[in-house]
Amino acid sequence: MTDLVRIGPYQVGFTPSESLVIQCLEGDAATRVMRIDLPVAEEPWQRELELIEMSAYLSAQLDPARDRCLVVIYSRHPSGIELAARVGELLRGHGRSVLATAVVDAHEILLVSADGAVVGREPIEVPDSEGVIALKAVNTLNGRRVLADRAELAASVAAPASIGEAVGRQAVAVVVEELDRIALRSGEIRPLDPPLLTAVLQDALCTVAGDGTVSVGVAARLAVYCWNSGDRDALLAQMLQRRSEPWIPVLVSALRRVPADDSVDLCSVLVVVAYRAGDGALAQVAADRVLQTDRRHRLTLLMLDIMFAGLPPDSLDGLCAASG
Repeated sequence: MTDLVRIGPYQVGFTPSESLVIQCLEGDAATRVMRIDLPVAEEPWQRELELIEMSAYLSAQLDPARDRCLVVIYSRHPSGIELAARVGELLRGHGRSVLATAVVDAHEILLVSADGAVVGREPIEVPDSEGVIALKAVNTLNGRRVLADRAELAASVAAPASIGEAVGRQAVAVVVEELDRIALRSGEIRPLDPPLLTAVLQDALCTVAGDGTVSVGVAARLAVYCWNSGDRDALLAQMLQRRSEPWIPVLVSALRRVPADDSVDLCSVLVVVAYRAGDGALAQVAADRVLQTDRRHRLTLLMLDIMFAGLPPDSLDGLCAASG
């Protein structure tokens, strides 16, 4: 069971802290993962109310006929043991299958019984199991690693600043002039020929394969090409159809080279691609970046509805079929 707990940060994308994490299993396979901040209320009755609301929300995301879940509290506070037992009790009360409850503190994984007793202890750091090794390999192929916390994850897709922002804006201006594209979201934008879209994706794959980053010129093209929603969806369809390609490092690198207001639509593509790849945490921070610039961005709001509803990543394959 502790091996499953160790898989958690690879599923989430960063090492959680003061978090409630629900890891779902179908048979022996780890599938979805959900993370929520722990209640911060100081009054016991307020904290209990928040736990009840959180558990009701989480139970609604679980399929009682299919999902078995592992409840993990990431906290350094002694109350973590009590919280783990209480959440497990609440989920069972909703008829959900809870395999075990656990607490991860600074050094140990504590297995907690239904009545709140610690029934097992193991260090967090042990030689990797076969499952953890496999997840590390997948993350490496996708250009990802387990980050220290959510703030570091958000920083990994942050827009450029200072000189980098000026260079990115100039690169965007060059592409706009070349294509005679009008200003972002100010009106109708003529769609591009499909060969141009295919070519920019190939250029992106070639440049990221060289040194792990996308050139600023290619990043600007990707961003400007996405200004037309039809072009954006065509690019997205190709990425969903060719999921073995390293699209996540391509998109993350491109977004770090283009100013936020010019790359809103490109960032929404990362929301979809990351969620389809099972990287829900990256999808969420990418959605945050989009909504900081455009709070009504339709594709991003749709994706947030999909994530909050707990729909499986392969449900996005319909987008690919519709766009193709």
